[in-house]
Amino acid sequence: MGMYEYKKRIEFCDIDESNRLSSKGLIRILGEVAGVHSESVGYGLNHIPQTHLTWMILNWKIQFFLRPSWNSYLIVKTWARSFSKISSNRDFSIYDINNNLVAKATSKWVLIDSEKHTPVRITEEIRDTFEEYNSSVFEIEINDKEKEDLSSIFCNLMKS
Repeated sequence: MGMYEYKKRIEFCDIDESNRLSSKGLIRILGEVAGVHSESVGYGLNHIPQTHLTWMILNWKIQFFLRPSWNSYLIVKTWARSFSKISSNRDFSIYDINNNLVAKATSKWVLIDSEKHTPVRITEEIRDTFEEYNSSVFEIEINDKEKEDLSSIFCNLMKS
């Protein structure tokens, strides 16, 4: 599949006091679109009872160019850019209905066993299903420690 495209209306809960798309609203929309993309390839919320797998977000990097108003439509393009053993980087390009760039974003996700609540390895089958699309929206990556142990991050998150 590679790149996934989704049309989404900006809802009331996505705007700020000036009737414009808020950062929180965009993050909500991007999470929804990532979920819909995962659902379309067999690893979404409705597949958890069969796969026992779910995705957990670790971090975001977002840059806004425009702040569309309530009830406007967005075209969100997303793709799995790269995979490590237990995490995936997902990028987004967000456009308004006139094809103006609204924002771009990158994110890091960890694959989680829904029963054990622990990170699991991303298999070749999962990589192939998402069809890695190696195109980055940012020149500089999210600030990560190169050799960071994601399982220790997850354990710390579960304690809080």
